[in-house]
Amino acid sequence: MDPYKASLSELKEALVKYKGRRFDSLLETLEQDPRVGAKKMAKSQRNKIKRSRDEDARLLRMMKFERMLEKQGYKLIAGADEVGRGALAGPLVAASVILKTREKIPRINDSKKLTSGLREELSSIIKERAVAWAIAEISHTEIDENGLQAANLKALRDAVDRLTIKPDYIISDGFKFQAGNLPVMALIKGDTLSQTVAAASIIAKVHRDELMTALHEEYPNYGFSGNKGYGSAGHIKAVKKDGACPFHRVSFLTTVEMSMNQIELEI
Repeated sequence: MDPYKASLSELKEALVKYKGRRFDSLLETLEQDPRVGAKKMAKSQRNKIKRSRDEDARLLRMMKFERMLEKQGYKLIAGADEVGRGALAGPLVAASVILKTREKIPRINDSKKLTSGLREELSSIIKERAVAWAIAEISHTEIDENGLQAANLKALRDAVDRLTIKPDYIISDGFKFQAGNLPVMALIKGDTLSQTVAAASIIAKVHRDELMTALHEEYPNYGFSGNKGYGSAGHIKAVKKDGACPFHRVSFLTTVEMSMNQIELEI
């Protein structure tokens, strides 16, 4: 095919079909093509290549700790993370995930940086590709009885214990917890620095969001489908108006009520 005689649609098809040197050669030719459409096509492809390379580099950075541990002889590395610490209602949910040490999952990131749709998509991909994954829930009642910190550590520990395959090493998002004789790395901002921790954060977030959306059907006045149990202005207003529902954390509401009263006094 003579690129200069080919139509733009033919060139577009060729860019999809061609690989390696043929692709590179065609791209260079398009950049020299006098047609505006051909130049735009070439620029679009260059941008696409750059985005792909940038994403690959980002994923490699997120695998830094996993690769370091692999060199030390660890093969089954589990990431562990939790969601729901600061919520006024609903459970605290933790997840643990073991991925193949060189498994790269494009677009994976800290769950808080992703849209809900992308989180759900990635959660399915992670579960499909994972060597093992598990979820643990700590109820609002247990949080009230034992305190948030104890509940947090128990959730992480339970998530690891429920893995069907025992890991060699655990990377946790900032929390050191006992996991039998397994070594645990408490990595600050682990969900942005470690792919396995990010994977755990995504699974935990999607699972908890589903639970809170289901609770919204029973208690729509609190807006759980939107705020997911966190202390939005609308949520706090509903609690002050209607009182707590059976799934609210009483200890958290007491703190919020004291804070609200203090604000009113200061005003």
